[in-house]
Amino acid sequence: MSSRSKRAMTTARVLGGLLAIAALTLPAAGAASAAPELNVTGTWNAVYHCEVGSCAGKSLMATLALTQAAGSNAVAGKLTGTAPNGEALEGTITGSLAGHALTLEGVGTKGYTAKGVETISEDGLDWTGSYEDSSSTRGLFTAVREAPPVTAVGTRPSAIQVLCNLVVASGDFTCTAQVGDASEAKPSIVPTGTVKFLAIGERGVFTPTESCALVATPNSPNVASCSVTYVPPTGGIPAGTPVPVSGTYEGDGTFATSTVQAGEGANVSPTASAASAVSEGASTTVTCPNGVVSCPVTVKLSVVEEGKAVSAKVKRRTVTIGSKAATIAGGTKKKITVSLNKAGKRLLARHHHLSARLEVISFGKVVKKQTVQIKPRHKG
Repeated sequence: MSSRSKRAMTTARVLGGLLAIAALTLPAAGAASAAPELNVTGTWNAVYHCEVGSCAGKSLMATLALTQAAGSNAVAGKLTGTAPNGEALEGTITGSLAGHALTLEGVGTKGYTAKGVETISEDGLDWTGSYEDSSSTRGLFTAVREAPPVTAVGTRPSAIQVLCNLVVASGDFTCTAQVGDASEAKPSIVPTGTVKFLAIGERGVFTPTESCALVATPNSPNVASCSVTYVPPTGGIPAGTPVPVSGTYEGDGTFATSTVQAGEGANVSPTASAASAVSEGASTTVTCPNGVVSCPVTVKLSVVEEGKAVSAKVKRRTVTIGSKAATIAGGTKKKITVSLNKAGKRLLARHHHLSARLEVISFGKVVKKQTVQIKPRHKG
């Protein structure tokens, strides 16, 4: 029996007959889930690179504790650090966020005021921008957000299936994702969260959104589903070819992520333990759940390197400092250790410490992301 046939049989067992359920009237699409808005709530460790004024040439440290209510663009908080005149500084902050532009105003003791406009990075983890104060100093203001407490994506494996049915009247497709509990734990649990769809090769679009929120499926215990409308490209899709749509379940506090292409059946993703730093590298244990033949996995380490600031913009590039691929048999787990490559060793020698991003990737989906602190190998 072929691997595809075996996987199809596993799909039927894991998801409890989802293909049969698909023949019934499908539930209404879940409420549309808009892309999450950027939010700057958290603790930011900032550096003021003073260029003009009494502090020219100095770098002054500060900590900003910011809050931003969900759905609001207003920002408030407190600042502690060192003022340009060398005195301890404590103050309050107000501001607003528009897209990735953060406008801040601060008020400290003895009439001290400051203001600036900062540009938040795409991942929301740092900013670069301007700073000027009532003491006639000006310069570059950079900050990095401290990692907030992480609500871990759960370790129960999930299984996702995507079915796309043609709507004859419009020529569009209704694509329904069905997500089930792929673990052997008892009792089974209904997955929650969202599914994000992707038009492979940018062929076609989704309307009104590419994401939907899961709801429990009637008459199908332990399975949740939601739907979106897929509009194929001009000319349609050739007869007999799969609908070029993939779906990714983003996981929740109980379940790990999983991803699949429309019509391929369930694809069960592996899970990874918390990563730990080892001598000039990092390691994590990856588990491939029962029900699949194997899980192809790549564990990658990378850092964001910043060039010299010549203006308000900072040159940035992502550097891969280590990578290792492995195939893990179904129902087994494997410890994977990634050592630094030549680029990583050069950076470590230069900086003596690296804050690296570890990613575990399987079936084209990042199933785990974590920051690890890498230090040089101790001699002797």
